[in-house]
Amino acid sequence: PDDPRFEQSLLALIDRLRPAVFLPLGTPSARFASKRLQTVAPMTAVNVPSLDAFLAACDKKACMEECRALGIPCPSVYSEDQALRILQSEPGSMLVVKPDFDVGAAEGVRYVRDAPHLRAALRECAGRFGGALIQNYIPGGPEAMKTVVLLFSRQSSLVAAMTTRKLRQWPGPGGLTAASVSTAEEHLLDQVLPFFEKWRWRGPAEVELKFDRRDGRHKLIEINPRFPAY
Repeated sequence: PDDPRFEQSLLALIDRLRPAVFLPLGTPSARFASKRLQTVAPMTAVNVPSLDAFLAACDKKACMEECRALGIPCPSVYSEDQALRILQSEPGSMLVVKPDFDVGAAEGVRYVRDAPHLRAALRECAGRFGGALIQNYIPGGPEAMKTVVLLFSRQSSLVAAMTTRKLRQWPGPGGLTAASVSTAEEHLLDQVLPFFEKWRWRGPAEVELKFDRRDGRHKLIEINPRFPAY
C-alpha cells in the first residue's frame, strides 16, 4: 500500500476483473475507494464515504475536536508540552501515544509513564506514520472496550448497526481483539450518530469506545472509516 503504484494497479485490477462488488477492508483500499469513487463506481458495486468524510474520521485530532463539539465524550488530547507537564507533575500517570491518522490493528500505539518514553514514542510514531497524537489514558481492561459497527446506504440512511464488548485482547494492552461478544447497547449507537449524520455518511464505519469508570461515560477513542478486520 505504500508503493506509489498501489492505487493505479488496484484500479487496473478492478477494471480487468469487473467484480460484482468491491469491498475495501484495510485503510489503504478504503481511502482509494473514497478518493477514486467516480472512476470505480461504473466498474463495480461500491459503497463508501466521500473523501471529505473519510478524512474527517481518519484525522484523529480533528475527529476528536469535532466529536467533542457535537457532544460526544472523548478522552483529552494534549500537546507535547502539556503531556510533559502532566507526567512530571502527576507521578504514576499514564498517557497514550498513537498515530494521528487511521492505521488499524493497534499499530504504533504506546503507553508512556515518563518524559523519556514519551519523547521516544513520539519520535517512533512520527518516523513510522508521519505524525502522533497524545491522549489521556482511560483506565480499565479489555472488557471496558466497546465498538459500534454501522452501515449506511448510498443515500446516507442507516441500514444496520451492531455493538460489541471486548472480552480478550492480544498482545497486551491495546492489542488486537482476540474475543468479543455481541451486545445490544443502542445508547452507544445514539451517542455516536451525530458525527455520521453531519457528514452524510455512506457505507461502513467502526467506532471504538472505552467506558470510563471515573465519570461513568463511554468515551470515543477513534472512528475507523471502514469495516473492522473481524
